[in-house]
Amino acid sequence: MEFTHEQIMELMTRYGRIDVLWLDAGWVNDYREQNIRLGEVVERARKVQPWLLSADRTVGGPYENLITPEQTLPERALKVPWESCITMGSAFSFRYEDRYKSVRQLIHLLAEIVAKGGNLALNVGPQPDGRLSQTAIKRIQGMGEWLNVYGEAIYGTRICEPYSVGPVQLTCKGDITYAMYLYKNEQERVPEELELPLHTACSRIDLVGGQDRLEYRRSEQGVVVRLPDTERQRAEAPIAHVFRIR
Repeated sequence: MEFTHEQIMELMTRYGRIDVLWLDAGWVNDYREQNIRLGEVVERARKVQPWLLSADRTVGGPYENLITPEQTLPERALKVPWESCITMGSAFSFRYEDRYKSVRQLIHLLAEIVAKGGNLALNVGPQPDGRLSQTAIKRIQGMGEWLNVYGEAIYGTRICEPYSVGPVQLTCKGDITYAMYLYKNEQERVPEELELPLHTACSRIDLVGGQDRLEYRRSEQGVVVRLPDTERQRAEAPIAHVFRIR
């Protein structure tokens, strides 16, 4: 117990500001024989890092400040702190024969998780020599390229109703609502119009990374937006169409 506590305190005191202490040891608690009193070290850590969040997984109580669904995401929006820990491939450790999720799949995961109020902890297992595989690096770069254009719909946003409806994921930032329409694959047909489940008043809809002031009309289900001809003439469907709604 002392060894574990001192290892954790070394991390808490020698590496600057720490925001989250992620304890992947839900079986180590008062109800099992392996209890090493992790609550005590969290209290010690907070004397140094008073803002510290603790993920004492599956234990409940005062030190499980966020819940951490593994390899899955909730069906509906959660209004408590949470994050999904999901692997880029099929396993948390490196596998030579592993199949990595595509950039499209990873962005779709990220968009739905954020729309439901969560965070994505994306696992990438290093090779035996400590390096990341070239496939993993390409996926990370692909996600970065997408976020460089559309990140305003992800970073610093909050949840807003109706959160996640079919292929549409909604987020908010101040008085701006973002709607991300996700395409399953490159072969999916891009229609002339897309229906967004928006029931609040709006005065302007822009296509993030594209044309401003799109044509739109109200419908029983929300708002129908007309896509520019250039979007419908693409050779492949994009990962998503992202709309900025004011």
